[in-house]
Amino acid sequence: MNYNHFFSNTLVTEFRAGVAWYHNEAHNTDFGTNTSDTLGIPGVNLDPITSGIVGIQINGGVLSNPIIGFSASLPWIRSETNIDFANTWTKILGNHTVKFGVDLRRIRDALLQEQTFSPRGLYTFNDGQTALKCTVVAPPQCPKVGASPTSFSNNFASFLFDVPGQAGRDLATFFPNYRAWQFFSFVQDKWLVSPKLTADIGLRWEFYPPATPVKKSGFSNYDPANNTLRVSGYGDIPDNLGITTHYKYFAPRLGLAYRLKDSTVVRAGFGISFTPFPDNSYAYNFPVRSNNAFNPAVASFGPAVLADGVTPATFGNGFPAIIQPVVPPDGVITSASSPAAAVVLKNSNLFVVNQNFKNPYVESWNLAVQQSLPWRFTLDVAYVGNHSVGTVVNYNMNAGTIAGAGNNGLPEFPAFGRTASTNLLFAGYSSSYHALQVKFDRKFTGGLSATTAYTYGKGMGFQTGDDGGLFFYINQRRNYARNDFDRTQTFVQSFVYDFPFGHGKRWASSGPVAAVVGGWRVSSFMTIMSGLPMAFTAPGTSLAAPGNTQTPDLVAPVKILHGIGPNDPWFSTSSFAAPTTAGAFGNVGRNYLSGPNFFNLDAALSKSIRFTERLNLDLRLEAFGVTNTPQFFFTSNGGTSNGTTYNPSPTSPFGHITSATGGRVLQLGVKFNF
Repeated sequence: MNYNHFFSNTLVTEFRAGVAWYHNEAHNTDFGTNTSDTLGIPGVNLDPITSGIVGIQINGGVLSNPIIGFSASLPWIRSETNIDFANTWTKILGNHTVKFGVDLRRIRDALLQEQTFSPRGLYTFNDGQTALKCTVVAPPQCPKVGASPTSFSNNFASFLFDVPGQAGRDLATFFPNYRAWQFFSFVQDKWLVSPKLTADIGLRWEFYPPATPVKKSGFSNYDPANNTLRVSGYGDIPDNLGITTHYKYFAPRLGLAYRLKDSTVVRAGFGISFTPFPDNSYAYNFPVRSNNAFNPAVASFGPAVLADGVTPATFGNGFPAIIQPVVPPDGVITSASSPAAAVVLKNSNLFVVNQNFKNPYVESWNLAVQQSLPWRFTLDVAYVGNHSVGTVVNYNMNAGTIAGAGNNGLPEFPAFGRTASTNLLFAGYSSSYHALQVKFDRKFTGGLSATTAYTYGKGMGFQTGDDGGLFFYINQRRNYARNDFDRTQTFVQSFVYDFPFGHGKRWASSGPVAAVVGGWRVSSFMTIMSGLPMAFTAPGTSLAAPGNTQTPDLVAPVKILHGIGPNDPWFSTSSFAAPTTAGAFGNVGRNYLSGPNFFNLDAALSKSIRFTERLNLDLRLEAFGVTNTPQFFFTSNGGTSNGTTYNPSPTSPFGHITSATGGRVLQLGVKFNF
């Protein structure tokens, strides 16, 4: 609902209130069945949430994973309600137009969705469980004594022998509910300094109080200092977990426009923008939400073992029984609180909400020159820059800090025996973006308008994806590389053209012919972009630094061969080799090489038929991907877009493009306007 009130010609106010709500559920197709029990895998199917078949994943980059099972996020139940109230005032004072106002928002999120293994569980098979160490030098399989040459055959052999490298399942014990307030206020002055100079000066103040659960015990925060969980609402633990409230989120804005002459304008701007805490992740640990992860007793080698440290986590042994959690009166769960708590604190991936979390912000600036040209053309040339401060990174506090040390290099292993991840939400890192942007426009006249745009830019950062983690926890500076979304060059060409036939046009402007040939319009939109960065990874067995990502060695310059499919590699795969030194990283950095370029052309043909002043009919034929050009990309063994995993096996897809999107789509539409 909007309400506007004009007090006078120089004072206006607007009140706005709104509510947005949705509820969504998704189930795996075998929801409600006991498929895992039927197959002889006990302890999986316990209730409707855990119904269906367990997941099976065979690493190595050959098979799509999971080869059996469903997405870890299924089933889910999502419900969100956002309530918003805003009030804005506008006052004209001479050559000043002043705006000020407030915006109050209430966020209500209810999200039951697992993400790690799935409630049905996941068995993962790796190469280290069936690998043998070289006892003699016999190139190329055994380049040195002690090496462990592997291939996809080892991963598949682990599956055939029922020796998983990891087994785990998510536990849905409470329904997570998230509540938060957000408050914004601003003041802005559009100041006509002179007939040639206009200045926009503004300041925002943003306030983000810490989130709270809908009821007691809705949050559970892990304390890595003493291996305990702190449950909200118990003892001296507040509902908001004691997260620090910050009051100094001030965001200035400045924009300048100066007319050098009637045909030339120079513009410049600077602003700071804050972003809220990503509300899809929070302190939903045990007993709110948790998982059991069973790993090998020796890092990367031997079978994954259950909580007793001896029993292999095989299909036949299944998953141990879930013990319902009991929260102590003080809200502090220790390994002595219950057998379930002991398993969780040792084997579960846990989350730590940063007690002093500061909202990240982006500093943005630009400098542009706009030039008016003959025949209704305009040219814009701009430099655009961004610098993100405190960009959120899902930081694994229990990643290995010593290459070659295996589990002994995990910060929490010596004291607590923990080998699972401890995810800090969030650590703050920086990122940047700089670009030259050029736009050549033709305003709509004579039935034709066109836009030609070109961007040459570069984005750099530390993390993988949005809210993602790090590749390297050892020598973290290596993470600073091109952002996953970075495309160096982008070219866009679009146009709209009305055919010069029909009523009011140059030709065939009357009579039956005008009705047939008039009202036709053609439009087109073409995009050409350079390729996305590629993530090169390699098996991490020889690295023995859990939580870190191994990369291959670059042994020769890379040649782009442009091959497509399983038989012809896209680049020279012989340029890479597996690291041969135990406990050492490969020399290939994150996002080292760009993948295939992107091309897409959309077009539309439309006709408007007017019957009367109020009645008309629109016909529209649209073609998406007119040229039927596929957009190729690599897929790593984990399913990550534009990634490729080094594997010396002849059957490995390393260096081969096996995935594509795009394809021509035709759409015919009819719209009747009255």
